[in-house]
Amino acid sequence: MSNIPDYLHTYSAADVGKRIAKLREKSGLSMYQLQMNSDVNRTIIKQTEDGTNKVRIDTLLKILNGLGISPAEFFSAFK
Repeated sequence: MSNIPDYLHTYSAADVGKRIAKLREKSGLSMYQLQMNSDVNRTIIKQTEDGTNKVRIDTLLKILNGLGISPAEFFSAFK
């Protein structure tokens, strides 16, 4: 176990993207529906889910809001 505080951990773009895709699919949303809910372009969502885009924090927060997920809930899965 690391002595690094949780808030200083970094997560790979691929891990973040996989988590977003899993939550989107679990909620039954298409990428288009998530785009409409989050005001984030579908291309950015796809690149984020694929791990080819390092999502900015403001964009991540919009996506999470579109999914109805809090940041705490999102990152709790990485523990």
